[in-house]
Amino acid sequence: MLMPPYHGAANQVCPECAKDYSELPAVICLNCAAVVGRVVPKRLDNGFEIKRGVTLHCDACNVCKPGIEQSSIIEIERWEKNVRDPKVILTPGAGKIVK
Repeated sequence: MLMPPYHGAANQVCPECAKDYSELPAVICLNCAAVVGRVVPKRLDNGFEIKRGVTLHCDACNVCKPGIEQSSIIEIERWEKNVRDPKVILTPGAGKIVK
């Protein structure tokens, strides 16, 4: 019997470990759909929040580009582009010391 084509992300974790890590956010490569790893849910220093059960995507991995040393998480890059730089706007006369 031939297996039907597999659609989805290839996960290199054994079934027992998959039960333990199933709630952790997975990082999946956009090029080859391999699960690159899983990350701990938390709020990053830039304010981006990684939540339980979400899927994040990287632009490349060591499977599709052997020898790659660094890759970016697409969702974090897009979020940073959409967040404004914190600026303090002062109205005229603000900041003057009145005696």
